[in-house]
Order: sequence, then structure tokens, then C-alpha cells
Amino acid sequence: MHYRLTFSLGTQLAAVISTCLLLPTLTLGWLGYSESYDSIKNSKIQSVGWIAETRREQLTTVLEKTNARASTFLSSINNSCAHGADNPDTVCARDALQSFVPCLSA
Repeated sequence: MHYRLTFSLGTQLAAVISTCLLLPTLTLGWLGYSESYDSIKNSKIQSVGWIAETRREQLTTVLEKTNARASTFLSSINNSCAHGADNPDTVCARDALQSFVPCLSA
């Protein structure tokens, strides 16, 4: 003996209407979520890129200033510690280098 479940016309109609409303709602919700996620992700990537570029520019500036300072230092060593054409006084150069790079004095 087979029992067949029968639903009233109102229940069947409610199920069809609910399904017709639920599928587009879920689709729009998923699309909205995906767009929001992608937008936030792209915004964060852009922010990190901007910060990295700013840091690179700062580092380049610091390195250029340090390079100029080192070139000036080497010129002053050549002028003040030279005892002949290519023979600088090593004690004079060591003292000057320790004042240029303080961590070498330890």
C-alpha cells in the first residue's frame, strides 16, 4: 500500500512563490557579496602598493643623502690624511672613519 503525500493548493502555491523569490534573492546576495569582497580586496592592495611606493621613495632619498655624505667624507679624507699620492695616513683615516660611523668605535 502506497501512501502519497498530498499538499493543499495553498501550500503548493506558497512553495512555488517562495522558490521564485528565494533564487533571485540568493543570486543577488551572492553577486553583491562578491563585488564587495573584490572592491575591498582591490582597495587594500592599492593601499599597500601606495605605502610600499612611499617607503621606496623615502629609502631612495636616505640612500642618496648617505651616498653624498660618504662621497664628501672620502674627499675630506683624501685631502686631510694624504701623505703622498696614494698613501693616506691609516691612523688619521681610522679616526675620521670612527667619527663618520660611530658604531665602529666599540
